[in-house]
Amino acid sequence: KQWYQRRVRGRQQNVLSSRHTKFTESFWRFVFYGFTFTYGLVCLWDEDFLWDTKFCWIGYPEKIWAMKDKIYWYYMIEMGYYLACLVIQFFEVKRKDFYQMFIHHIATVFLIGMSFVTARTRIGALVMLVHDFSDISLEACKMAKYAKKIDAANILFGVFGISFFASRIVYYPYSILYSALVETRTITDTESPSLRIINSFLFVLYILHCFWFSLIVRLVAKFAQNEQPEGDLRSEDEAPTSSGEEKLETDKKKE
Repeated sequence: KQWYQRRVRGRQQNVLSSRHTKFTESFWRFVFYGFTFTYGLVCLWDEDFLWDTKFCWIGYPEKIWAMKDKIYWYYMIEMGYYLACLVIQFFEVKRKDFYQMFIHHIATVFLIGMSFVTARTRIGALVMLVHDFSDISLEACKMAKYAKKIDAANILFGVFGISFFASRIVYYPYSILYSALVETRTITDTESPSLRIINSFLFVLYILHCFWFSLIVRLVAKFAQNEQPEGDLRSEDEAPTSSGEEKLETDKKKE
């Protein structure tokens, strides 16, 4: 009996440790996304291309090479973060969408670097700003879930779903992709190989957006059926054990 009790306590400590680790990971990402979105918004607020994407290409490339210091540092901060994510991802709690996130980080690093060296930093800054926007509420929602604040998590999930749909499913393709595909040809009258590559990776990001939005819709459907979804947002349960807490509860009942 003592062996069995030690086993239950050990499993309970593992579950709590895993939840604490994931809460910590979400907390520092929440702080980072909140900072970068605020900093990016301040940097771009007075820029014409934030309000009209045609200005991303007017004067290209001569005038756009003169990057302002604040936008330069915005780029450096984002590049450093996503380069770190490529490494840190292998040491964090492994999620089911590990490979999707790995592809996302690869595409993001490539887009930031390629847009930087080809003087397409205006459209690149808009892409970074759009992505940081919805990630704030996502990390807040996950922290609430790990802390067992279900009501707060449900509210924040609704905020995240709306912000994700508005920024990545609507604004991203109809404004950013349209600008990169159509406005650049109309205004600059050129289409370089580097632009084709950048546009290809922009499409890769949008495909990932659609994949993640399908997961959001699936969770909403479960809520509508009065079911409590298992696991974390973006299907990010731990890969090895996705039902540790359920096993713990079962063992307690048996005891």
